[in-house]
Formats: sequence, C-alpha cells, structure tokens
Amino acid sequence: MLLCLRFRCLPPPPAHQIWGKKSTAEEIEGYLDTIVSYLTEKDCDVILLNAPPQDFKETNDDIRTALNEKIPAIAEKYGAKFFDFSSLLSTEAEPGKAVYGGHPNGEGGTVVADAFVKQFGSMFE
Repeated sequence: MLLCLRFRCLPPPPAHQIWGKKSTAEEIEGYLDTIVSYLTEKDCDVILLNAPPQDFKETNDDIRTALNEKIPAIAEKYGAKFFDFSSLLSTEAEPGKAVYGGHPNGEGGTVVADAFVKQFGSMFE
C-alpha cells in the first residue's frame, strides 16, 4: 500500500499548511510522530520526505527548515525510511530557494523521480 499525506489533509484543513495557519515545526513533528507510529505499528513501510523549498517568506522558511531538521529523527525513531526531497530541489548555498519552482517543473520532477527510484525502486518490484 502506498499512502501519501499532505499537511493540508490533516484536520482541520487547511490549518496545518505552513503557508496558512502558522503551525510550529514542533506541532507538525507531533502530527508526523503520531501518524508514523501508527503506521509502523501496523507493519507498514514508511518513507518520509522533507518539505521542499517554496521561496517562502523568512518566517515560513524558518518553520520549514526546523521541520526538515526533525524529520530524519522521526524516521530513525520508527525504523522508517527517509528521502531528502528538499536537497534535490535547492542548492547547498541557498537551501530555501526553489531551483525548479515552488511546484517543481518537469526538470525538477525528473531529478526527484530518478533519485527516488534509485533509492527506493526495489521496494516496488
């Protein structure tokens, strides 16, 4: 089973959008912890992705950055896998800048898809 979650799907929508209500990184971490805990207890394979760059205002990018620092630890805590989505769509010098646009263009989508298949393709064979 493949399950993809977007923060805006969590109740009450759209309260958990980084660009909507200003949920803190800690609040979002709590939501993710609850979800990943439940899924791993049910023996689901979980792959967590970090939040990509969106050319946010500084406050929102601070939330995104703090959240991205927490996600690998959640993956490790529950034996989930982690995919560094964000680093593929930005540069080390400007990690908050969306190189391929806020919603990655075709080139960015190809970069992400190729890296994802390289890292996790065997899970889907």
